[in-house]
Amino acid sequence: MAELSAYQKKQQVASLMKTLDKGQKGQMLEALLGEWAETLPKKGKEFGLSGGNGKFKERLDWLQEHWGTTFETKGTTALRKMPLSGVLELLTLFSLKVADSNEDALTFGALEDGSELAEKVATALDAMKQAQGPQVVITMDAYKHLQAIKRLWSEEGNVSPEVSTKIMEQIRGAMKSMPAVKSEAELQRIEARRKR
Repeated sequence: MAELSAYQKKQQVASLMKTLDKGQKGQMLEALLGEWAETLPKKGKEFGLSGGNGKFKERLDWLQEHWGTTFETKGTTALRKMPLSGVLELLTLFSLKVADSNEDALTFGALEDGSELAEKVATALDAMKQAQGPQVVITMDAYKHLQAIKRLWSEEGNVSPEVSTKIMEQIRGAMKSMPAVKSEAELQRIEARRKR
């Protein structure tokens, strides 16, 4: 069987689109965008950007969570990620809005034009830069432990944790009190380091 021409493929897609309802089209778009996001490192290389190891995909995932909405379910709080199409919509609208600037030249001041959209994008990009990687959620108890260690470190004059056994003991105690954070192998590594 001969390979389909670009025109024939376009006709097939047009026919398929006629059979889908709005919800199905939305789901198809999300699936296609997910595949598209996987190609970003290759496209980035064409423009001299380093995005290997899925960096761009991770950042899009981060924005999906950052702009997501929380909701209550069975007594706990869960996160509904913003669809990838929503993330791209916000970024695209912001990029296109910058062209409406009254400035003679485009600058990064567009992030601070006071609009709700600019604020949403600017704060997300700033938070992403600060996070420098995936965010994790920890329990309030674990957070309190870490804050106590931070205070102790500050009281010790911000000395290197390697030279302060008091701080290291606090960290070991905190690690032992967070069973969801460590595996048996991690406990063994911690114990081996302690014995050195």
